[in-house]
Amino acid sequence: MTNIKNQEEIYELLLKWHINCLFDTDISSHVEIFQYERHENICIAGEDMSYFLFIVKGKVKVYSLLSNGKLLSWCYYSALSVLGEVELCESIPIMSTVISLEPTWCMAIPMKLCKAKTSNSTKFWKYLTHSLGMKLSLIANNSAYNQSYPLEARLASYILGIATDNKFECNLIELAQALGVSYRHLHRILRKFKDDGILVKNDVAYTILKPIVLQKLVVDSEVVLDFSCPILSYLYNAK
Repeated sequence: MTNIKNQEEIYELLLKWHINCLFDTDISSHVEIFQYERHENICIAGEDMSYFLFIVKGKVKVYSLLSNGKLLSWCYYSALSVLGEVELCESIPIMSTVISLEPTWCMAIPMKLCKAKTSNSTKFWKYLTHSLGMKLSLIANNSAYNQSYPLEARLASYILGIATDNKFECNLIELAQALGVSYRHLHRILRKFKDDGILVKNDVAYTILKPIVLQKLVVDSEVVLDFSCPILSYLYNAK
């Protein structure tokens, strides 16, 4: 992780994403930019959450692990999403692990300072409530989809969610656990995608040859795994 403290760049990002709109006072002097490389941990379950984070660039994967090593949930956040709502409200350790899927930038505000600066900010807490509500709805919907829709659609959504420039890597054992299927079943569907000319395997990575086919599978089943909650859109709809 690289820490960027360029005030001009911070101010431009605050304006671009309207983050200052959530605060009653100017917070630009307290904000830092954390830059993460691909596959770098952003949050680790069980550790303290030192900063409240706004994702302003890139895409991350969020998951939790059960004591038996299986994945409890799996979803993706992109710009603009926030990390740390529950930890801010409850002052508890990090609940889920977050890892970057591509180069990712987060605007970071020290957690204690964020709590002090927003204690009386109705806009900020309404936005967090809205964000949490959308995330809970997403998780509930995806849980239902896992039980109701074919693996082809769920796998297509996963692939589109993690792909960068039509390329992606994945751990098939972890993916099978996340999708609630056997390794053999998952491997069979991946082989079908390859036989149909949708994907091709190159060493450890896959290349998507027919993204439109995957998109059609997702649209037909209405599976959504990616999440973002733009501030400006929220403020406009809240009026």
